[in-house]
Amino acid sequence: MTAPEPSSLLVIACGALAREIEWLKRTNAWRNLSVKCLDAELHNHPDKIPEKLETLIADNHDQFDQMFFFLVYRVLKFSPWCFKGS
Repeated sequence: MTAPEPSSLLVIACGALAREIEWLKRTNAWRNLSVKCLDAELHNHPDKIPEKLETLIADNHDQFDQMFFFLVYRVLKFSPWCFKGS
């Protein structure tokens, strides 16, 4: 019996965490993990995050089995983010 193929995972993160996530990927030999980061400029324009995130999701949804979002942004007012599913 052969082991199942690992699923492909895309981590979408804020650029401030890119170095740490890449380190974790290398250190743990997570070959099935890909990392894409949002621009650091979004820390100054959090209202643009939903649009950028939706674009990344749309551009990558058919290339990965799973997606994980790891975003750390300070938002001064609550604004719900809606993502359109396909």
